[in-house]
Amino acid sequence: MTGSLPPSGAPADRRCVQLERLVGIMARLRGPGGCPWDLAQDHASLTRFLVEETYEVLQAIAENDDKSLCEELGDVLLQVVFHARIAEERHAFELCDVITGLADKLFDRHPHVFGEGERLASAGEVEQSWNQRKRSARRSSLLDGIPPALPALIRAWRLGERVTSVHTVLKRTELAPRAATSLRRLAEAIEHGRPEELEAGLGPALFVLANVAGALGIDTEQALQTESTLYSDQFRSWEQTGSKKPDTASEQLLADIHLRTTREIPT
Repeated sequence: MTGSLPPSGAPADRRCVQLERLVGIMARLRGPGGCPWDLAQDHASLTRFLVEETYEVLQAIAENDDKSLCEELGDVLLQVVFHARIAEERHAFELCDVITGLADKLFDRHPHVFGEGERLASAGEVEQSWNQRKRSARRSSLLDGIPPALPALIRAWRLGERVTSVHTVLKRTELAPRAATSLRRLAEAIEHGRPEELEAGLGPALFVLANVAGALGIDTEQALQTESTLYSDQFRSWEQTGSKKPDTASEQLLADIHLRTTREIPT
């Protein structure tokens, strides 16, 4: 690495003291006479906690709750320190290696900031430059780095986003017809009562919609979360009002909630 890293804005001694304190606490929990629960954990058993803590961070961000965000980020950091401690016990790597690797990666991936390279003015230019470096290295696929364990909808979106960053598979005017065709095939499978074909039709439909979103720069996860929240709010409202009056009006309201459609895809 060349160049120098800028200061973080926080006193170095405070960062070091608190990090060492955290590492020491984890070592004590995993050491002789430590916590039986912590001693019983391994990488695999901690997996669900990392996933749960990550979603709690997302919830804090969605609620714009800085206090919760600070706490939940701490819980994610706990998972990092926990895994690093277990790896250190196996003589595989330690937390310092994790931090060093991350710092090196951030430095190397931003030559437009830390090096003498061309200054990039937009996020799109940065992503395009990174993709070009990956291709020129000829050591991996452009799709590497997209974990198969991602939630399926996010993975489909990320695959489409990554591919369209270097190759426009469909023109913008072709996106809506492509999505409509996929949904029509799914509707035909439902209408004709072929349950064995439903999954075969649903998978391509969801994948096409995720790729349409990626081509349009729409975050599928955020779009679905927004829609789910709206649906939840409407149904809760119906529970408080319509369910108390099981008449035609309340039944119509419930039907409208179930049949509501999302925003149209622009062409």
